[in-house]
Amino acid sequence: MIALTPFQKMQTEDLAMQYGLSGRLSGVVSMSPAMNLFDLEGGEAAAASVRDRFIEACRVALSQGAEVIIPGDGVLNEFLVRHRLLSVEGAVVLDALGVLFHHAAFFARARAAGCLDVSRRLLYAQPTDAMRSHARQALGALARQESEFSVRAG
Repeated sequence: MIALTPFQKMQTEDLAMQYGLSGRLSGVVSMSPAMNLFDLEGGEAAAASVRDRFIEACRVALSQGAEVIIPGDGVLNEFLVRHRLLSVEGAVVLDALGVLFHHAAFFARARAAGCLDVSRRLLYAQPTDAMRSHARQALGALARQESEFSVRAG
């Protein structure tokens, strides 16, 4: 995984540990020098600098045993897709946003086909009417119908 900054590297490592995925990562590598969003507002020279720093960070990750490169930031992901930088030295650079969109579309199609739904039996059980009423009173939630704010009503 490629982080923009040393701080983001630390946060990503912490999240991987919390999710129990540390053993699945060869490591998290920070771009050097660290990248900030203003780097993307420059011209071609700035874009070339971002590309070069990303490729160098990828080389470090590959030397650590990475098989797939994961951009650790959505803005970086978008930059890489826009510049068609989706492989480095034979390793795939994951388009995380593309995966997210395709994953969401898969779930929508599977649910529409009737082969996937949410179980409401245990962990995802809906709250009772009494629980909803109590929450609305305690939290000051407004009694609104979905049709008041969504086209999904029906």
